[in-house]
Amino acid sequence: MCDKSRVQEIKNSNFLEETENVSKKIELLAHPIRLSIIVLLNNFGDMCVCEVMEGLDIKQSTASYHLKALVDADLVDMRYEARWTYYSLKSSKTLDIMLSVISSFNEGILA
Repeated sequence: MCDKSRVQEIKNSNFLEETENVSKKIELLAHPIRLSIIVLLNNFGDMCVCEVMEGLDIKQSTASYHLKALVDADLVDMRYEARWTYYSLKSSKTLDIMLSVISSFNEGILA
């Protein structure tokens, strides 16, 4: 027999909303360029767009597009210094879990 109070507790929790949020972020990282940007920022720290584009051998517009997606997903922070924009990983439990998953697939990928 179902424990109705437990079922109500489940319905009152926000775990479905949270898992949907995490799922969207994982889906976002399924793109190889965005995953590469996360790995770059983890391994080398703050980077400007030109470092990302040259490091990944992609166009500036492509780098900017994917960086914006990561900023919008709240995985990456951006800051301005004069005419330069720098990007860094945003510390979060979700990102820690994602980095752990990335590392579990390939231990040598993260510094």
